[in-house]
Formats: sequence, structure tokens, C-alpha cells
Amino acid sequence: MIAQSSSGLDCMFVAAPWASAQEALPSPSTIPSSSTVKHTQDFFYGELGFPLTFHTLVRSLFSAANENAGGTTKPGNRTAGLDLVYRRPRSRNWLTFYADGCSDDEFSPVAYADCSACRAGLYLAQFPQVHNLDLRVEGVYTDKPIAGAIGHGFYCFNFKWSSGYTNDRRLLGSWVGREGQGAQTWATYHFSPRSLLQLNSRHQKVSQEFIPEGGTLSDPGVPCDYQVRPSLGLSATVRHERWLFPGIQPSAQKNVAASLEILFQPQKLLQRTARAAQGTASDGGGQP
Repeated sequence: MIAQSSSGLDCMFVAAPWASAQEALPSPSTIPSSSTVKHTQDFFYGELGFPLTFHTLVRSLFSAANENAGGTTKPGNRTAGLDLVYRRPRSRNWLTFYADGCSDDEFSPVAYADCSACRAGLYLAQFPQVHNLDLRVEGVYTDKPIAGAIGHGFYCFNFKWSSGYTNDRRLLGSWVGREGQGAQTWATYHFSPRSLLQLNSRHQKVSQEFIPEGGTLSDPGVPCDYQVRPSLGLSATVRHERWLFPGIQPSAQKNVAASLEILFQPQKLLQRTARAAQGTASDGGGQP
């Protein structure tokens, strides 16, 4: 159970809602290479007229109906989700499929796939002939490609608990936002456990039915980590971003960002020095 605090002028009028969440973790014994997670989430307290009591908590957890929608007996804004992880028996050590879905006001995103948001991806832990290379590909949407829109900006929004999906006014949930589609890829080559080179890319599209004329964003990047020695590491990143949101800027905008980080861990030097001192003392045989 999570409570949020209000800040600013709105705290005099609206209290930020409380949220409760539950998870069930069944793992089918007949398919040991797969697992599913069923979870639910409720916003049930925080607006005027919705006091936090034991009765409102129980009602939000066990009520099966939307009693008196909008009234004080409303059990809350409830969402249901299902996470899936699957590994093929013959390739379970290197290939993983995962997916998760979210439905609003329905009991399961599987039964109501046409009105649920979804994220799915593949993770290839190593290539057959290149064991140091891994690949991850992921797609996500809150702008449903089938059955049309339930309502523009439907996900991560509620008329009664308008601040329920935010933390300090920032949207919680997926990076794709309230009515968008997107994809991400990561290809990483590991030179050692702490040295790597990665190529990654992200593409995002926002529906023109949600914001005027919609918008797109693409930002490929190349991060690199190099461990010079146990106490010294270097990290460098170069990223190119292109975005086009005609409602904000009529023409496409581009920018390039680069960063360099030096990580120094003196405790490892101190540990090595301490071990060396212990070894010197033990070689002396305890003689003054």
C-alpha cells in the first residue's frame, strides 16, 4: 500500500490518492520454463468524500462491481495485469520471451486483449557462435492497434483520481506514455564482466487523436564501459535525438549529446593495501 503526499496550492483542495496492489505468483509445474504473475492495483482513497477506513480498504479489495459509479461507495479505480515469462526447453538458457498487459476496469488483459495495453519482448542472452553478444528487442503500446481507441489518453488516467498515476506530477508507468506506440532494441557486446559496448535505439509515436497532429521521437545511442583496473573505470555515451511534434515545433528537431564519466573506487586500493600489509605481517612470524 502506497500513500502519496500533496504539494503546492492543490494540497488545500485535493489529497493525493492511496494505492494498493496485490500479486499472485503461480508457476505451472507442467511447464517449468514459464511463469506468470497476476497483479491488480486500486486507487481507493484521497479525493474529497473518500475517507480511508477499514471498510473502504476491504471494499476496494473484494468488491466485484462498480457500485454507484462516482458516488462515495465507489470501490476505487481498479486495474488488472498479467506478466508472462517463457523459455523454450531446448533454448531456455539463452532465449527468453516476456510480455505483460494491463486492462482498466476489466478483470484480465487476456480476456480483454482488444482493450488492454501491452508490452512484449525477446531477450537473447547469447548468440550461438558469439557468446559475448546479447540482444534485447521490445515493443509496447497504449494506443491499441486493434478495436480502436476506448478513449483518448485512456490509460494512466482517471476522472475521479486525476493524480493517481503521477508522482510529484510526473506520469508513472511505461515510457511510451498515455496513447502511443514504441519499440526499443539493445545489442551489447561484453569484453569482460565490467567492460562492454552497446548499440541501442528507441522509437516512439504519439497518436494524433491524443495531441494535435501527433508526434514521433527517435534516439539511437552508443554507450561504452571500460574497466581500466579494479579501482578505475571509464564510461562514455553518445546519443542522437530527433523529434517532431508539430503542435510544439513545426519542423523536426535534432540534437546530439555526449558524456564521459570517470569512476574511481579507492576502497579497492585500500583493500589491496590492507591485504598486502596482512601478508607482510604474517611473513614476519610475529617477530618484533
